[in-house]
Amino acid sequence: MPTCCDISGSESVFTGQECTATWKNIVSECDTCNTHSSDQRKEPLIHHEVCQRPWQKVGIDIFTLNQKDFLLTVYYFSSFFEVDRLHDKTAKEIVGKVRSRFARHGIPDTVVTDNGPPFCSNDFAAFAHCYEFENITSSPLYPQSNGKVENAVKVAKRLMIKSIADEKDPYLALLNWRNTPSEGLGSSPAQRLYSRRTKTLLPMPAHLLESQVQQNVTKLLTERKAKQAYYYNTGSKELERLKTGDTVRVRPHGRTQQWQKAVVRDQVDIRSYKIRTEDGREYRRNRWQLRKTVSSRHIPLLADMDHPSEPPRVTEPSPPRVSRIPFEPPSPPQVSRIPVRDRPSKSETPTGIPSDPASGMTPDPMTPQKTRSGRVVKLPERFTL
Repeated sequence: MPTCCDISGSESVFTGQECTATWKNIVSECDTCNTHSSDQRKEPLIHHEVCQRPWQKVGIDIFTLNQKDFLLTVYYFSSFFEVDRLHDKTAKEIVGKVRSRFARHGIPDTVVTDNGPPFCSNDFAAFAHCYEFENITSSPLYPQSNGKVENAVKVAKRLMIKSIADEKDPYLALLNWRNTPSEGLGSSPAQRLYSRRTKTLLPMPAHLLESQVQQNVTKLLTERKAKQAYYYNTGSKELERLKTGDTVRVRPHGRTQQWQKAVVRDQVDIRSYKIRTEDGREYRRNRWQLRKTVSSRHIPLLADMDHPSEPPRVTEPSPPRVSRIPFEPPSPPQVSRIPVRDRPSKSETPTGIPSDPASGMTPDPMTPQKTRSGRVVKLPERFTL
């Protein structure tokens, strides 16, 4: 079957609906096009469920600043976040920091983390089982699925960098940010978490520091998420759901620029799949990072490797008939001879001139022959009979 790299001038090969359907099949089966492909269109936004109370869901992440590691904990209901200094990134160190947070504010229902080694370790799993909370991990190399934590990390880094550059106390910068009202909510993160304002260096009346429960926070959060989804979903497209055994191409990351071939093993979560590459490695990727392709090569699943058997025969579809335009070499240009008005005398009539085989015509003996420059060809008299 011809590939899209072999055919040029599609308008001269296919027409109409046949062109669209045939080109889709050709591109989906072209190994070169699938290996060197562009990113897919973004999918519609899926929000986390809006929390009904403070400290119901929290997110945890690790970031590095000035060669120092920090642990960030953000609360989904209030957007309040806290930063802890880490001496190492082991699970034991992280569990100790998180345990102190839970002792002050209580145990949340859900903890959202990425797939970093500390959060996928047995120590953190035992900690989640002991404290009876659910640990949800996001797809690797897809920070959009954990956008709440990523946005908090961005804000924390910006505050700390500005404080260090201005030689100010970074804790005062965090305190002021926590007391700043959020756009569209009318309350600050501290008010949504503690139901009161915290005292800062700014002058503030005493009655503003009194406790006051914030109303309609859930409704305002829902309206703000709907507004974000309205603008984000412009130009988005829902991708087809993958099934076990589908052949896909994995989006490249790092230095490689080629989409790697893999097969879907299982669906882990919404838009999150576990895949197996040709070299036998298993990964977890988001649906946006997987491009569904058509391939006749069989990549064995884990069950096929445990119970090896003869692979099923794959019947390749017959290639479509491609009508090519035959190539005809151009014919040599015809040289027209210019007749001369004056008829020469019999003594100047050239004889014995061979006929032109290309034209199949014998020149008139009464018509003199001319060269390219227009000079009349005259034969010597010894050749004249």
